[in-house]
Amino acid sequence: MPKFLAVDSFFMRAGDVVQAGVVFARERLAFTVPGFAALNVVLVGAWLAVVAMINLDLRRKARESKAAEL
Repeated sequence: MPKFLAVDSFFMRAGDVVQAGVVFARERLAFTVPGFAALNVVLVGAWLAVVAMINLDLRRKARESKAAEL
């Protein structure tokens, strides 16, 4: 089994678990629809921050590898 399939499967399941936690929290805390929407906006913002950090790291590594080739 290729490694990327294992990684993909792990993160798909982890996403399912996080979403189940969000739904559970919504039920336990009796969120209203606007409250639930706000929680999702916060989670999207956190995900975008993670993507931005990964992008910066990849760009840094690309610059370093090009400098090493010269």
